[in-house]
Amino acid sequence: MILKKCKILEFFYPPTCPSCGAILKGKESYICRQCKEKLSLVGPKICYICGREVDEEEEYCSSCKKDKKYFDQGIGVLRYNNEVKNGLYEYKHNGIRVHGEFFGKLMYSYGKEYIKKWNIDVIVPVPMDKGKLRKRGFNQAEDLARYIHKYSNIALDTKAVVKTRKTMEQKELSMEKRQKNLCNAFSVVKSLKGKNILVVDDVYTTGSTMNEMAKVLKNAGGNKVYFLTLSITSDK
Repeated sequence: MILKKCKILEFFYPPTCPSCGAILKGKESYICRQCKEKLSLVGPKICYICGREVDEEEEYCSSCKKDKKYFDQGIGVLRYNNEVKNGLYEYKHNGIRVHGEFFGKLMYSYGKEYIKKWNIDVIVPVPMDKGKLRKRGFNQAEDLARYIHKYSNIALDTKAVVKTRKTMEQKELSMEKRQKNLCNAFSVVKSLKGKNILVVDDVYTTGSTMNEMAKVLKNAGGNKVYFLTLSITSDK
């Protein structure tokens, strides 16, 4: 009976590609073949600290060479191209939550060896302020973190860190203003003392959000702080 209902729903609401919106055909799962081919994994050579792509002879990107990072290490799975950008827009702003499953599986598949190496104790999503959460209806970072938790069986804590105030959209700001924008924006409200923490978000751009998250987590007694994001922008 449940299977029959699912077939009926698929007839009236066929699954679509998160990037281009095309109806999926045949054996296509979560994303159409054309867009899947355009998704581009980060690498092969990445910055040892933040996971950005670097030249073969480099160990660190220019940002990690220049600025202090509070997190210990992190990675992004995909290059931030138009296909990823479109997919995330549909997911976050048009509320097509099913896309989160595809993104979450991809993140875990790519990141599982790092997660194992990092010896993670708890997964923590980047929190969203209450006003934005009410408007959007869900926090994409929490959504993705739940899939990482599901596949890894590592503890998930969605209440450990809260966003204490509304901030401006980071993408509109310079590096200096991004840092000021996030200063004192997060607060740790549950004990994570001595824990190795994995912070999950959708996109890593300048690293300001991850840096501020790692700073407050370590100030609250966290041991090591790592991150995993679906996508990461170029340092160039």
